[in-house]
Amino acid sequence: MFIQVCLYFYCKCLWRCLKFVVRKLTGRCELQRICYNTKPGAARTMKIEASLRGSKSKRLQTSVSVHPDAIEKTIDDIMELKKINPDINPQ
Repeated sequence: MFIQVCLYFYCKCLWRCLKFVVRKLTGRCELQRICYNTKPGAARTMKIEASLRGSKSKRLQTSVSVHPDAIEKTIDDIMELKKINPDINPQ
């Protein structure tokens, strides 16, 4: 029981605080860090999907299972929500 409480506290509080600190230090969101640190392919796609599913934003969580016709709009929404500038970050 104690371990479950510790895991819950870590996942809900400490992990988000850690992501906030890393974002402020590097100037990149988690998706940008994944894209810059992982080679293109299935591993990167899986990490991006896991990051989107673990987001607190419902819009990001549902973006993983979007219809193929709406992918471009979804990407634009993610970039707007995460404040990613495509001119500075072409990846």
